[in-house]
Amino acid sequence: MKMLRTLLIISFLFLTYQIQAAKIDTVSTYSPSMKKTIKAVIMTPIHTPLAANFQ
Repeated sequence: MKMLRTLLIISFLFLTYQIQAAKIDTVSTYSPSMKKTIKAVIMTPIHTPLAANFQ
């Protein structure tokens, strides 16, 4: 049981280290059918080859 708990803690720490956003931006898009502007949040991860395309 203690080994399982340690494994879960290590896994959680590893995942929280991997999940980070380098750039967070807000985009507004107009929807003609709803007749209003919709806001969306875009997050670009740190470690991706595609991250260079969004700068």
